[in-house]
Amino acid sequence: MAFLGNLRKLLSFLNDGIENPEIIKFLKKRGLKDGPISSYEDFCSIKPLTKFELSHMQQQNPPFAGLVDMEIVSKVYLSPGPIFNSKVAELSHYRFYKALSKADFNKNDIVFNAFSYNMSPAGDMFDEAAGYLGAAVIPAGPSDSRKAAEIIEKTGATAFTGTRTFLFNILKHLGDKSRLKKAYLIAEKMTEKDRELFALKYGVQAYQGYGTAEVGLIATECSEKHMHPDIDIFLEVLEPGNFQPVDLGETGEAVITLMNGKLPFIRLATGDLTIAENQECGCGSDEGFIKGIFGRSDSSVKVKGIFVHYWQFQDFLEENGINGKLVVETTGNKDVLKMISNIESEGNLKQDFHKKFGLKLESIEMDKNLEENGIIDNRDRLKQS
Repeated sequence: MAFLGNLRKLLSFLNDGIENPEIIKFLKKRGLKDGPISSYEDFCSIKPLTKFELSHMQQQNPPFAGLVDMEIVSKVYLSPGPIFNSKVAELSHYRFYKALSKADFNKNDIVFNAFSYNMSPAGDMFDEAAGYLGAAVIPAGPSDSRKAAEIIEKTGATAFTGTRTFLFNILKHLGDKSRLKKAYLIAEKMTEKDRELFALKYGVQAYQGYGTAEVGLIATECSEKHMHPDIDIFLEVLEPGNFQPVDLGETGEAVITLMNGKLPFIRLATGDLTIAENQECGCGSDEGFIKGIFGRSDSSVKVKGIFVHYWQFQDFLEENGINGKLVVETTGNKDVLKMISNIESEGNLKQDFHKKFGLKLESIEMDKNLEENGIIDNRDRLKQS
């Protein structure tokens, strides 16, 4: 069975650590047995919660399906799905300060944060992490890469948080004027070739991690560039669809339990494909690690840090009265979105798509015979370990 994390800590959390009685009621409806939970098999009686289910539950009982006490909430965000996300603790809720610390971020850094602050929790995740470490933050959010390079040059920023594509674009504009020395990247996969290019050509030591809007930090790289789960996370790798355990070394869906008694994320099915290895690491950890994220278990895709879920795309097509396929490809170091449609209405479709998803369609091709809808991810780097 492929799972990573402290099983004893998990069982103790399930028996004594859940603070909200509504969460316990919810878990019992999903199979949690009465009495002590004493084994992994007991834990597996709880049916995993998909993001589609979570979104539906929140729509029926907004904003958090009655599973988060509003009295402890400091911020409310909205992620694609739509899914409402809550923040319940300042400076440590998302726990990414641990990840930045491993990447050598510290109080002497000036951090250019390129993640969005507009209803998305991503900007706040790294703002609070840098703040926890005492670093100064430039709360830039998404912007034109040329303008971002200008700000980095004038402020003397030394560190970057954002996506690999945006960092590449910024560094090209900066040339030899860059003072950036370190970067922490999520939302897009960084290959070892990317890492080598960042280091040798631009002098930037880049680390990457894995997290979600719901639970924050899930796993982060160590000095050996292996991605270890956070101590507050219990990570299972299960067969997509039927949620049966896969063996170590096999690909499956990452199913996450956050051991926080105030939040309901117990066996949250992320939809992300990963591989777990339970072996000692050169960094000294014997807790095992994941080999990265290798795409999605469903037809959803993440582009420039933004999810396009299949059910959202299906709604978009129905709203416009068309059939369509969304295709993601990589041109150079840039991810691009193209669409195939059975009718010709390029201008309106591009505008409507950007309004719904916040992403740009590069082109729309017409195929009058198209009958089947879908999302196709043609990015080769997601297949690289």
